[in-house]
Amino acid sequence: MTKPARLRTFWWTLHRWIGLGLTVLLVPIAVSGALLVWHDPLDALLHPSRYAVTGTQLTQPSAYLASATAALDGSAQPVGVVSSIGAMLPRPGNGSRPKNRA
Repeated sequence: MTKPARLRTFWWTLHRWIGLGLTVLLVPIAVSGALLVWHDPLDALLHPSRYAVTGTQLTQPSAYLASATAALDGSAQPVGVVSSIGAMLPRPGNGSRPKNRA
């Protein structure tokens, strides 16, 4: 065998073993990373009872408010509701704290 052929065989063997060694290291890292990325959908697929929903009807926020008021025997009432984030921002040049303008 000539010197270039032996050198080529040596580098091919070295390249193959380095590739196999890196494969053994990188495949578990890639699989665990994929599991972390797809955690929520896989969890829902493996444990559907955790995500079971008992109805398809939507409840209005006023029904939640009425239910909470009834649960607290009417002793607590909402203070105010912010209809938009702009109502909480200070006006330019005012320098005061944001006010809840419900």
